[in-house]
Formats: sequence, C-alpha cells, structure tokens
Amino acid sequence: MIIMNIRYLLAFVPALDQWYIMLPASVILAVVMMFALAGCGNTAAPAEEPAPAADAPADAAPAEEAVAAEPGSKPEGYPSGNTVTFICSSSAGSATDVSARAFVDCFKIDGANVVVENISGGQQTVGTTEAVNRPADGMTVVMMAPSGMFGQPAMNPDLAYKLDDLRILANIAPDCYAIVCVKPGSPLSNADDFMEYIQNNEYTYGVPNIGGYANIGFNYALMQLDKVGLGTAVAYDGSQNVLQAVLNGELDFALLDDNFITSYVDSGELTAVMCIGEAESKLVSAPAMSSYGITGLAGVVGIKWLAVRADTPDDICQYLRAQAVAAIESEQYQNFLQTANYGTIDTVYTEEELEVIKNETLEVYKQVLTAIGLA
Repeated sequence: MIIMNIRYLLAFVPALDQWYIMLPASVILAVVMMFALAGCGNTAAPAEEPAPAADAPADAAPAEEAVAAEPGSKPEGYPSGNTVTFICSSSAGSATDVSARAFVDCFKIDGANVVVENISGGQQTVGTTEAVNRPADGMTVVMMAPSGMFGQPAMNPDLAYKLDDLRILANIAPDCYAIVCVKPGSPLSNADDFMEYIQNNEYTYGVPNIGGYANIGFNYALMQLDKVGLGTAVAYDGSQNVLQAVLNGELDFALLDDNFITSYVDSGELTAVMCIGEAESKLVSAPAMSSYGITGLAGVVGIKWLAVRADTPDDICQYLRAQAVAAIESEQYQNFLQTANYGTIDTVYTEEELEVIKNETLEVYKQVLTAIGLA
C-alpha cells in the first residue's frame, strides 16, 4: 500500500521514479512529505481541524456492496423444509396427473425433494382448496386443469377459493383439444351422423368434470345450434373413469382430451369422432366442429396450470417460475411430451400473458355457464 502510494506521487517526477527504490525508507518518506506539503500551498490548516481517519490495514477486506438478487435466483431461506409438494387436483392416472408427474421428475429445487400429492374430488376444487389453505411459503404448488381454475369458481360463488387467491406461474403442457369419442362400432362413429343425432335425440355423455373446457366448448356449440337441453352430462372423477364408462356402454359418447385418448385411438380401442375446436387436433384424426359452422371455439382449449397462493413472496414465485421454465425446456420433459403423444409446447406464456388468458377465459365460462343454467 505504501509503496504504491509513493509510486503514485513520484510519477509526477520522472527522474525520481527511476531511482526511488534505491533510497532508504527515511529519505523516501521525507520526499513524499515534501511533495505533499508543496501541494497544500501556503494556506494554514484550521487549528481545530480533526485529524484524518487512519487508513485501513493493508489486509482489510473491502466493504461489501448490497447486490440485489437476480430475478429467479434462489431466495435466502428457501425452501423452509425438506419437501416441496405439488398438489395435483385430479385423480391418479388422469391426463393432468400423468403430465404433472412427468413435469415434477424434471423440476429441481436445491435442498428439497419434490413430490406429487393427488387430492382429487369436487371437480378439482378439493385439491385446489387444500393448496390455498396451506401456508404461502412456496412449499405447496398446485397443478390444475381449466375446471378447477375457471369452471367451478364461475359456477359456485360460494366456493372456498376465488381466482384472485391464486398466482399462475406457468403453463406446463401443450394446449389440448376436447374430442368426441365413442367405443368402436358405435352408430355415432361418423361425424355427420353424430351432428345429426345430437340435434334430434336425447343422449347421455360423459366428461371428467362439468365445468371443464370440454363441456364448456360442447355446450357453446349446442347454443349456436339452438339445441341446448337434449343432452345429459355425467361427470366422473378423472379421464380414466370416463373412458371406462364409454367403453362399458354406459354413455352414448364421451368428451376427452386429445392427448389422453391418442394411444387408445391408435390401438383401435376407441374411435375419435369430432374435435371440439376451430382447428383439428394434431394428435388424433377427427374433423373440427368449425367445419359445421360452429365458431368461437379458438379459446376453449385445455391449459394445465401451475399456481401458488397469491400472497406467496414475489422472490419465491420468480424462483419457482424459473425452475418451471427450466423443467419445461429440459430434454427429458420434451422427450416425454413427444413419446406420450402430448405434442410440443410452442409457447411458455409469461405471467402477464397468463393473466390475460385467465381473465378472458373466465369471462367466456361465465357467459356459457349462465346460458346453460349452471351459473
């Protein structure tokens, strides 16, 4: 430290700079003082001027500057326990459950195990209510399909939670379409026959949940055909139970996710009749309802949501979202989506985009549910 200060002062006198290291320390100090006093001029220092603070020791560590954590970096003190629980609000084996478990296999949090807990029932409201009732510490995350997110809150104003109680962090699977499906050999296997049948007959059909996007989209189509009321929807707890019911002949047809039924259609165990959408499914071959003059179905698609309590600290939310995006983009998860016939995630929506989707979709649900007498 002293030698460097001396070099700085002597840098103004090139000649000295060449030989100062040959002088005794006492001479060097005298030279330094001479230049320091010369720089002060003839003005005397005030009599009572306090002495300058002593220099810090040469080996003293510099003061640390406060550095803000990078967005998405791991918050201090998180996780607060050994296990972070992902509540799946659907039953084991459902489409939401299958994708949830594959996703969690790729989701990493340093210092904690990540597990899936199935809490189904109440058309996905039981698991979601449990998640909302647990502490807002980021140790509980809920995975939901549209029913628990939109349908049930829109139908039941006295529900134990509201949408504003949740903060949506990410979409964790590709958007999917609802497919009208029947057991092989059904007289409704042809799309034209199906469309004629639902406009002229009473029928019973199965859905995983009444407030799900499949039932919303189907009834929106019936509204446009002015044929609401001929069909009776039967809600089952999960896609697997709906599938079994239609194969057992308990239903005229079922409405199920395209990614869930793909393997059954490919193996001939199930027949896909129609896609309830404005575009055809990329996973199963079936004409879109838009080809029969039905419109407004573009937004009625399935999104699987990852959410926490709305009052969870922002830094924890950002960290969980960053980990979610990393899991989504991982090779392992992308391979799962491909091999499990889920397609690909073309877009990982921002939180702002998810908020817009949430609000717009909720408004559609309210209109349709009101029109069919469910809200």
